[in-house]
Amino acid sequence: MAIPILCIVAIFIQAMFAEGAVKLGTSLRPSASGQEQSWQSPGNNFSLGFHPSGDRGLYVVGISFASINDSTLVWTAGFDGGIEVGEGGSFTLQTDGNLVLSNGTATVWETNTSNKGVASADMRDGGDFVLQNCSSDIIWDTFANPTDSLVINQNFTVTQSLRSGPYTFTMQVSGNFTLKWKNNITYLNEGTPLATTASLTSQGIFKLSNSSTDSIWVSRSGDYTDNSITVRRMKLESNGNLKSYGWITSSGTWQRGWSAVEDQCNVYGWCGNFGVCIYNGLGPYCACPSADFDQIDPNDVTKGCKRQDDITQCSNNQSMVPLDHTEFFSYPPESESNSEIYYLGFPDCWQNCLKNPSCTASTIMADGTGTCRMKTSNFTSAYQTASIRATSYVKVCGQGRPLSPPPPPVSTVNEFREPTGVANYH
Repeated sequence: MAIPILCIVAIFIQAMFAEGAVKLGTSLRPSASGQEQSWQSPGNNFSLGFHPSGDRGLYVVGISFASINDSTLVWTAGFDGGIEVGEGGSFTLQTDGNLVLSNGTATVWETNTSNKGVASADMRDGGDFVLQNCSSDIIWDTFANPTDSLVINQNFTVTQSLRSGPYTFTMQVSGNFTLKWKNNITYLNEGTPLATTASLTSQGIFKLSNSSTDSIWVSRSGDYTDNSITVRRMKLESNGNLKSYGWITSSGTWQRGWSAVEDQCNVYGWCGNFGVCIYNGLGPYCACPSADFDQIDPNDVTKGCKRQDDITQCSNNQSMVPLDHTEFFSYPPESESNSEIYYLGFPDCWQNCLKNPSCTASTIMADGTGTCRMKTSNFTSAYQTASIRATSYVKVCGQGRPLSPPPPPVSTVNEFREPTGVANYH
């Protein structure tokens, strides 16, 4: 599609006054020397360009904080850290207006904005990279297409989501924000009716707003009164927790502020299948439920545990290994779809699981309700701490072998929980 003459004139004028303007046909390429090209914002606050991905000679395209010379990425071309390309890769604003990441001759990511009136691009000082027409109307931008992070004053709406591995962060039409595992299990659901937008302020306040009210729900980081922190970000981490960070200039490090989930062990699935989240003096860690299991990856215990013996092959020789102060999580729709919740006595809970071929573990609550949760799903996640009033059982072959010595639950996890803000409702 040919660009009108008046639009060409407008683009020329924009280029004269906008240092962050990117012309059609411009490309970025990675450099093995480490001197990657980039598109800078006018005030040198943010930079879009190639960044090394590990030490394998691969690169990702992302937006970083140019003002603090830090390699932390707040947006990537592709989720989960970005799509990797080799040294022959390129990032091009094509003459037809499409923004394309290529690995050699193969297109691996694009904005799908061909022939939609894109006349130029602009890396803005607020952290938004935009494709715009000759009237500066936005056709596509990174703020509307976030990956795993938000920056100061970036509006996050009900049409968007952050994603990191199996975890997603979304705003609901109800006004609540949610954290989900595999878009199925909701392990956090907070907010207030009528909220339509979430954002992070320069003071470290995470707030929910709507079109008529600036703040109708807020949560403050512990450092929100620290005016020396001018660079902040929020990220959905690979551990399933949504956290805010502030840049400490004196130390050149990021300081953690607010966390959506105060207790990391309450993030569903963080320890993987059959993983048990436990606290010790160093914080949360992941263990297996008994010595009948092995870590899938000893170098990454969050990948879960695997059985040493297949319980389907020992149906006449099975037992239930007890885990005191432990709960196997059940969240809707998991518990509803698998009819996992029953009301039984203490011995019946584990005995019924032992007799049920589809049951792999069970939890009996010691809270007076007699609630028994029998795990029949393919994924099992547990939490052990002295404050949990429950006993769980896991089905194994043979007589079973408790961990020796078993990881002891600590009396309280408050000392090791993530820092939290104070929520105020308006």
